[in-house]
Amino acid sequence: MNKYGVYLLAATSLLSVTIGICYLSGFWFSFHFLGSEVGSESGTIGIFASVSVGLGIVLLATLPLRNDKQEARFYRILRAALLSILFLINIPAFFLWIGFGFIISFSEGIKGLIPHVMILAIIIMYVMNSANTKYSDLTR
Repeated sequence: MNKYGVYLLAATSLLSVTIGICYLSGFWFSFHFLGSEVGSESGTIGIFASVSVGLGIVLLATLPLRNDKQEARFYRILRAALLSILFLINIPAFFLWIGFGFIISFSEGIKGLIPHVMILAIIIMYVMNSANTKYSDLTR
């Protein structure tokens, strides 16, 4: 993994932890657009936020681990699995913020959408970087 890939993984993991903490604390995300249903989302949001924080921490912990070739293969597979799960759990949040956030309040929709767009974009950039790195390794 090249330095750019390490930076992308670090950014993904830190953003994942930050998004989870913001959801848990209610600092960045507001659900006032739900009206009388405010509070009904807390269980689902709590699960999403906890998983996001956990995945971010585990992903960050795998960064320095890549000693011998056999372990490096295991950690590449582990990182791919963690990134896949992180990508998949952010897709529903992305579409829900588009659907509900923009319909009720444009500013809340944008505010809720930006972190999910960022994490999805960084994961896609990492995958593209990894694919280019693997291809260039094969052609040498």
